[in-house]
Amino acid sequence: MGGVFTQTATAGTTTTITTNRTIVRNLTGMRIRVVAGSGVGYDSTITSNTIGANAILTVPVNGVAFDATTQYQIYSGSLWFMNAGTVAV
Repeated sequence: MGGVFTQTATAGTTTTITTNRTIVRNLTGMRIRVVAGSGVGYDSTITSNTIGANAILTVPVNGVAFDATTQYQIYSGSLWFMNAGTVAV
């Protein structure tokens, strides 16, 4: 993911966020923050996710169920430095 962008869930529970996204890689360990809607203020780490269309993100339990109003951001925590043709992570 380059930069940060906000996504909206399509459904959820207290431990899952259902997306309308096709996810093709493992997001385990990435930070997730809920910035609007149900669960706003939640900040934690993704514990697992499904691969494919309408992917489901699993997170530690939240006191409020996520739903179609939940807007979230995912952060990988990676820093990329470009210098004279080299890449460091």
